[in-house]
Amino acid sequence: MVGRLEAEAFEAQITQECRSLWGMGKTHSIALEIALNDSVERRTMESELQTIEFMWKREEELACIIDEQLTPKDVREKHLRRLPITVLPHAPGPVLPG
Repeated sequence: MVGRLEAEAFEAQITQECRSLWGMGKTHSIALEIALNDSVERRTMESELQTIEFMWKREEELACIIDEQLTPKDVREKHLRRLPITVLPHAPGPVLPG
């Protein structure tokens, strides 16, 4: 399998040389297709990952708001004391003991 940097270098080389697909030969044209597909797939996956991370953060924020609004304070505090981590109010995330 062609590595990401190798695929990008191959794409750049073909683009700089302005080579025709017909003049490249079967092996190089297939290699170019693989490199381009790899590039498109990588960009798509990076975009999907960003979307998932955004949605995850949004859901975490909503869960925090819901927990604070709907869970009685004494129940919430009792539950938080049982956790093996310290949760600070409105903190960006849990603080591990240490």
